[in-house]
Amino acid sequence: MRKMFIPIHYYRVIYNKLQNLSQGSRHVDERFKEMEVAMITANISEDRNATMARFFNGLNQNIANVVEL
Repeated sequence: MRKMFIPIHYYRVIYNKLQNLSQGSRHVDERFKEMEVAMITANISEDRNATMARFFNGLNQNIANVVEL
């Protein structure tokens, strides 16, 4: 049903958004929720370690260091 109603370029836009997510001035929780929504929307299921790596990659460096410890 998705293939019939959702254009192919929509998934490309979602994948690009997911790859380019960064924390900016938002809280960590807000960024995590946005990442989860984008993954659900793009119908992506990946290993937890890959998800954690994707999440840490977009965090501000000082926060990523604290969270990783």
